[in-house]
Amino acid sequence: MRRVAIALLAVVGVGSLVLAAYAWSRWGMIADAGKPREAWARDRLCYTLWVLVGADEAVRHFQETEGHLPQSLLEVDVKPKSPKDAWGNEIVYESKLGGGYRLVSPGPDRILGTSDDEPNTEDESVTNRHKRLCSPESRWSG
Repeated sequence: MRRVAIALLAVVGVGSLVLAAYAWSRWGMIADAGKPREAWARDRLCYTLWVLVGADEAVRHFQETEGHLPQSLLEVDVKPKSPKDAWGNEIVYESKLGGGYRLVSPGPDRILGTSDDEPNTEDESVTNRHKRLCSPESRWSG
C-alpha cells in the first residue's frame, strides 16, 4: 500500500511539473500571475517590439553591407536565427513591391493578417513605437 501511495505521489508530482511547464511555455502565466492583465499584455507587446527592432536593425545592416535586401531572415545575422515574438510565433519578413520590407508578428491570436498583428500600423516605425510604448518614462506615465 505504501509503494502505491509513493508511486501515486510521484505521478502527481511529475504531472504537476509537466502542466506547469506547459502553462509557462504556452502563456507565460507563472511569473506573471501577480501582475494586472494590462501590465502582462504590455510586457508581451514590448518584448515583441524589442525582437522586431533587433530584426529590423539586422536587416538594415545586411542591406548596407550587401547592397540589397535579403530574401528572408535566414540570410540575416539576427540572433536567434529564427526570432520569435512573445507568443512563440516566428517573426515574418515580407518583401514589398517596389522595394522595402515589413517585419511583423502574428500577435496573440497567432494568425497573420488580423488586427492584433504587431506592428499594427505602417504610420510609425517599429523603433519609434517601441520607444513610445516601452520606454521607462512611458511605463510610469501609463
